[in-house]
Formats: sequence, C-alpha cells, structure tokens
Amino acid sequence: MVIFKFRKTGRAKFLSHLEMMRLVKLAIRRAGIDVEETKKGAMKIYFSPATPIGVESEVEFVEIDMDETAHKVADELKTYLPEGIEITGEYDTKGRMFISQTACLAKYKIEIDGISDLQKKISEVLSSAEFFVKLKMNGKISTESVNTLIHSFSFDKGNLVLLGFTGENNLSITQTILQLLSTIGRADAEFKIKKTNLFSKIDERFHDVELLLMRNKV
Repeated sequence: MVIFKFRKTGRAKFLSHLEMMRLVKLAIRRAGIDVEETKKGAMKIYFSPATPIGVESEVEFVEIDMDETAHKVADELKTYLPEGIEITGEYDTKGRMFISQTACLAKYKIEIDGISDLQKKISEVLSSAEFFVKLKMNGKISTESVNTLIHSFSFDKGNLVLLGFTGENNLSITQTILQLLSTIGRADAEFKIKKTNLFSKIDERFHDVELLLMRNKV
C-alpha cells in the first residue's frame, strides 16, 4: 500500500472532490501504473475527506493498493498531474490507514483583511451559542450552531485558525466565514482560506494524519 500527500492550490482549488478523484485516476492510467482492482474492476484507491470548492489545501491524501514503492510511483505520476496539484509526501505503509474513514477534523488558516481590528468581535461571535450556519446535506438545508461544528479557534500571526469537524455534519467553512463577516458588519472584507492539517480520531484522541503516516512507514 502506498499513500501520497497532495497540495491543491491556485486554480486547482476550484476543483470539486469528484473532479480531483477523476484527475488523479486519469493520471495513474496515463502513467501506466498498475493498481489492484476490486472484483468489479474499480481501482482500489481511497481519498481523504473532501475539501470545499474554493479552499486551498496542503493536506490531501490518497491511498493506493499496489506493489510498487511510493517513490517510484510518485516520479511517474508527477508528469501527468494537472497544474496546482502537487505531490508533497510519499509513504510506503504496512496496510491501509483508512484515512477516508478516520479523518474527522481539519485545521483551516483564514486570512481576513483588517483582522487585527476585528479579533474581539470575531471571538464573541464564534463563542456564541446563537451563531448559526446553514448546511446542505443530501439536498436538504439545515441550520446548525457553530458550537457543534467547530472544535476550537484561535489567532496566529494575524490569521484566524479554525479546527472544524469533517464528515456528515461537516463545517461549511466558506459559508461560516461569509456569515461571520456579515454578522460583525464586514461583509465586504476579502478573505482567503487554506486547509493546513488533517486529524484522525483513534481511541477517542485526535492524531495528525501525517504523523501517523510517518510512524507507520515501512
């Protein structure tokens, strides 16, 4: 089993999760890389939870069932990946890490124009049980308190840092920031979001996915 860490930046941030999956699979085919298949002929390839469209990410992971080494496959694969999708880590592991199933928390860095004057207001809103965001799940729209979607938040070097839950009731990060800025009267403020870390929950504790991979390298 090999696992790759990807960066998704620039225009590639506008790719949907399904488009990202298709492009990686297409690159694998073009590179002539042999991947184990299911009985129905589908590649045994597994992606980490989706990153919202429009959000850059430093932490996209894909697990591929194959016999080749990660380093060899990475060299062959890089040529066929589109601009903005870049392999930044490669790992040979003893077996599947099930990142798609265990990863449930993501760290986002949000750059907001004029944030130094807004930190107090932002803290008050994010700490309030009365701040709600709209989520779209299975074609239906529901309203959730941010308290149930955000694990924690802080400020670092002038940026807002949010730890938000992924999965079924996942944090709609872009919608949250839009509503946050509207609530504090700064709907016109420009912002940029980047996903910087991904965490898996194992034995009731959160673990950085990349650290888990380093511990399980062959």
